[in-house]
Amino acid sequence: MHRYIGITLLSLAMLCGCSRTVLVPVPPRMDLRGYGTLGIVEFASNSSGAINTRATRQFQEQIQAAQPDLIYANIFAADQINFVKQAQQVDADFFKKYPMTTLASVDELTSLGSSYPLNMHLYMRAPFFAIGNSRLDDFVNRYRSRYNEYPSDWAVMDYDAVQMWAKAANAAGSFDAAKVLPQIVGKSFQSLRGYTFTIRRGDQQANVGETIGTTGDSAGKFPFPVLKDSTNLKGDDLLMPTSLMNELRDGKCQTNNDVKTTDFALCPSWKA
Repeated sequence: MHRYIGITLLSLAMLCGCSRTVLVPVPPRMDLRGYGTLGIVEFASNSSGAINTRATRQFQEQIQAAQPDLIYANIFAADQINFVKQAQQVDADFFKKYPMTTLASVDELTSLGSSYPLNMHLYMRAPFFAIGNSRLDDFVNRYRSRYNEYPSDWAVMDYDAVQMWAKAANAAGSFDAAKVLPQIVGKSFQSLRGYTFTIRRGDQQANVGETIGTTGDSAGKFPFPVLKDSTNLKGDDLLMPTSLMNELRDGKCQTNNDVKTTDFALCPSWKA
C-alpha cells in the first residue's frame, strides 16, 4: 500500500544583520523511509517576505535535477496558478518534460488562459465544457450573460447545493436544520451535471461524478484549454465502499481504540 502524504515543511534560519537579512535553508531531519510515496503539496510561511516563493522555486529546481517520470500534486486555485507560473519561469518546457497530474477547475484554466500547460492530466468536478446537456447549457448562457465569464466547477456545484437545500427546506416546511436534514439524507436530487445524485446515509456523501482528461487546445472555442479524450466517471464508482465506511465509524480501523491511529490499512475489508 502506498501512503500519500502532503508535507508543508521548510526549516529556515534567519540571520539578521544591521542592513540585510540572510535566508539559510536548513533541510528538515525526517525519516520518511516508511512511506512508499512522498508528495509535497505546497510550501507556505507565516513570516514576512517571499519565503514560500523561494521554497517553491527550490523545490521545482530539485524536481528538474531528479528527472522524474511525472509529477502528482493535489494543488488548486492560487497555489496551482503560482506553481505553474513559477515552473514556467524556471523552464518554459517544464510541463513538457515532466507530465503533471492534478486537481483543477475552470477557474485555473480561465486565470491562466493560453498559458495553462497542454497535456496536463486533470481530474475536475464539474467542467461545463465536458458534461454539456440542455439544462447545463442554459445555465452557462445565463451565467455568462450576467457575469461575463464562464462558470467554474464551483458555480455548478454551488447551484446544485442551493437547489438541493431549497427542495429539502420546502419539503420540511421550515428552515430549521434539524427538520431540513431528514429531507436531504437518503433523498435524491437533480444535478446540472445531467444525472440524479443521492446523499448517502451513514456519511452523508453524495454519489456525484468526476471528469478526467488531458488538457488540449480548444481550437478557438474557449479562451483556455479544455479536456481532450475526457471521461466522466460515475459517482457510485468513486464513493468509499459501505463496508469500509462502517468499519471506520465502528472503530475497527484503529489500534487499542485510539482514534489517532486510524489507518485504512487496519480496516478488515481493506486487508481483504
